[in-house]
Amino acid sequence: MQPVVCELDECVIMNCPTCANDTCSAVGQTCEDVNKDPDSNLDWTCTCPSPGIGSATAKVAECVCDECLNNDVCSNANQTCFDEVKTCPPGNDWTCECVPPSFDKDIAKPAICTFD
Repeated sequence: MQPVVCELDECVIMNCPTCANDTCSAVGQTCEDVNKDPDSNLDWTCTCPSPGIGSATAKVAECVCDECLNNDVCSNANQTCFDEVKTCPPGNDWTCECVPPSFDKDIAKPAICTFD
């Protein structure tokens, strides 16, 4: 006879003090409890939805949306991409900046580089 294996998925069980209780899903994140051992508590994680990057254990994750990741617009124009505001959802506020000795920048598209 096989012993009974008890599991506690803190992402699924509701109304328990160590469970996620919709913490992740309430903000559009996914919850995962890798270790379902009943003695392993507060080890569930919230993970950001794409394009956000981030995860946190036993709390809502702080998501980062860097619009320069996987964005070839600037590099294809031999310029540098900068995204100073990395909040989610993305705000289409990234800039292409010219490489010295040229200068100038533009928002969400290649800049028209000028020389002094």
